Amino acid sequence: EYVCVFVQEKNGTTINHRANGTMDICLIPIIETSAEPTFPLCKTDSSVFLVTVKCKIKKSSESYTVTWNNDATPKGSTEEDDTQIYSAEKVIDCKRTSSSGSTSPDVSCTFTNQCNQTQTQHVMVSVIYVGDKYCVREGDWGDTKASFTAQIKCHKQAGTRKRKCSHTGTWEKEVSECVEKKLYDVLESAKISDIGLGELSLNAAIVFERFKSVTKTSTLPGYANLDTSVTVLTTMNEKLSNSSLMNQTAID
Repeated sequence: EYVCVFVQEKNGTTINHRANGTMDICLIPIIETSAEPTFPLCKTDSSVFLVTVKCKIKKSSESYTVTWNNDATPKGSTEEDDTQIYSAEKVIDCKRTSSSGSTSPDVSCTFTNQCNQTQTQHVMVSVIYVGDKYCVREGDWGDTKASFTAQIKCHKQAGTRKRKCSHTGTWEKEVSECVEKKLYDVLESAKISDIGLGELSLNAAIVFERFKSVTKTSTLPGYANLDTSVTVLTTMNEKLSNSSLMNQTAID
């Protein structure tokens, strides 16, 4: 909500005019996608799968209208921690020349905000057709098509675990990109420190203070946490180098 005050001089008398109103702030979401199963495994050419596609965003005050492409059936939304998950189902057949005309069926979700701005994310369903090479499920990892990389969301952390299936259908070594949630949140704050609310100098000081608090611990092992830490510093360096600051003391 905002209030505008207009000051007018009339015959030596100051007259204040006030106008009240509201201002709409619209958000455009960052969309994460997934499919279950990620790589449908065809046993025969006549097999049919019902694939669940999910589009996940962070919870916010924004009210979105979510639509899917024509051949996907919406299944509503659910909440999980600080996220909102929208789901749809798509029927996948095992014929290489399917009605979709593609060997990798495409499903897309489109979010429309209150300002009629849209954001669309596509999900390619990589079918393992009869005769295709693939890596057989192993532990946490499901059947995966050759030359593709399987991904699993990190448990209670940001980022993903990845494991590639080689072109010969052999599993390669797992690569973890799991990042401590608090450190990931610091990086997100660093990326928007020069836009939105507050001055860059004060926002930067807050980012650095949070960064120091999070990284002064021995519980941040692994390459991904180190890489994210470096990204925080390089992100802030770029923003501060391109700005004329009024409060250098805060940065120091």
